[in-house]
Amino acid sequence: YVSNPRVGWGEAIEPFLKENMSVYNFARDGKSSKTYWQSGRFDAMKPYMREGDYLVVQLAHNDRHADMEKGTTLEEYKSYLRKYIAEARRLGLHVLLVTPPTVQGDVGKTIEQLESEAQGQRHLCSYVLEMKKVAQELDVPLVDLYTKTMQSFPDEGVTSGNGNGIFYEADGTHFS
Repeated sequence: YVSNPRVGWGEAIEPFLKENMSVYNFARDGKSSKTYWQSGRFDAMKPYMREGDYLVVQLAHNDRHADMEKGTTLEEYKSYLRKYIAEARRLGLHVLLVTPPTVQGDVGKTIEQLESEAQGQRHLCSYVLEMKKVAQELDVPLVDLYTKTMQSFPDEGVTSGNGNGIFYEADGTHFS
């Protein structure tokens, strides 16, 4: 169902949905919550949006970058999430927030360990915690993919260097 072996889940999810559902995947690699908004990607989706549609938002991997042209502080990240939610609601959309999947460096640690390490830092877990706060604050449904992937991956054998790993060898973030 997917012709490109390096894809995101937005490209592969449609076959699992009901027949009358379609996916318009506007995800772009390398975008943070800030650069996605500033580049006009959200505005580019508007012609395809209809009242009652669902907007699925999964951003954070690129927000944690120290390069402030791309990355965001935790406060900026929450602010951009709120922008997406407010604009989607203004357009009559249902919003679903999805935390990002874990990264290779976090596998084998407990959520409690990561939350302790992450306090106020540019750690993926920090952004996950902030997304959860925004979801609760604005009463937005949330799928916790971060925790699910943390619980699903084995503590060993996830390195891609062995050829059988889960993570893409070049970055320890992507799965394909």
